[in-house]
This record gives sequence, C-alpha cells and structure tokens, in this order.
Amino acid sequence: MKENGSKALGALEDLYKDTKCAGMCKTPVFYWSRSLADGPPETDCFKAAVEAMSDGTGPAGAVAILSALALIVAGIGGFPLCTGFNDKKDDQ
Repeated sequence: MKENGSKALGALEDLYKDTKCAGMCKTPVFYWSRSLADGPPETDCFKAAVEAMSDGTGPAGAVAILSALALIVAGIGGFPLCTGFNDKKDDQ
C-alpha cells in the first residue's frame, strides 16, 4: 500500500471520476487523490468498476436462451402432429 497501492487508488479515482468513486471496500468520506472541491465521494471504486464493465446484456441473453428453448420444446412436441401419430389405423 505504501508505493503502488496509493497509485492504484489514485488511478481508479481518475479513471472513474464521472461516478465520483473513492476507496475499494466502502465509500470513504474523502477522496484519496482528488480535491475536496470535487465534493464527497458517492460510491466506492469497486462498484464503479463493476458497473462500468457490465453492459446490460445479461438479461437480454437470458431471454434469448429461454425463448430458443421454448421454441425447441414446441418443435419437438409438434412432431407427433405432423407424422399422424394419433390417426386411427384401418387394421384394428
């Protein structure tokens, strides 16, 4: 933390400065390297990094997969209808 830790926190604060983040585990009262004139931090930099890396495709992907599975099950269920499985046979 003496050498590279303070540089890393400063770099994270600069990288996510639009989210007003500071610290890593919980939101501190002051920034590590930014001015007091910027106001108090609003979130910690870990949350800011996670939000920046997630682009919202998770829910859309889940809906696409569930829709595809429903169509496959419906297609498999339709095979007996197309093959005459339930038709009465003449030889009975």
